[in-house]
Parts: sequence; structure tokens; C-alpha cells
Amino acid sequence: MRKSDLLVRFSMHRGLAASEREAHTDLLLLFSEEYPISNFEKWDTPLDEEWADSFFLRYRDDPDCDLRWLLAGLWQVN
Repeated sequence: MRKSDLLVRFSMHRGLAASEREAHTDLLLLFSEEYPISNFEKWDTPLDEEWADSFFLRYRDDPDCDLRWLLAGLWQVN
């Protein structure tokens, strides 16, 4: 699982997108807004599957954890 896959999973769980494709497109737009000079492909590194599943289960329904927070937090991983 890559970082983008985890964020798409959050997006789908929260009903922010109707499809995985839409969620991924929205993520690309958010990334380019938040980090206009950064490279998405360099950021989108693989995650440990167990860690990603645990992270998702812990934060999936946390109202204080939005996609911007997740995006910023995943800079610290890998």
C-alpha cells in the first residue's frame, strides 16, 4: 500500500468521493494546492501494510483528522 492508497481509503470511508478514481484525483489536486513545488511521486512511497491498516483503524472516524492533516503527517513516514 502506498501513501496515496491510504488517503484514498480514508476518503472513501468518509464518503468524500464516489469512487477510488475520484478520491485519487481529489488527492492529487489537494497535494498540488498544499505542496505546489513538491513531487507527488516522491512523496507517494510504500507503507508497511500492517502499520497502514492500524493507522486507518485508529483515525478513520476521528473528526479532527482531515485529509490535509493526514497528508502533512505522512511526510514524516518513510
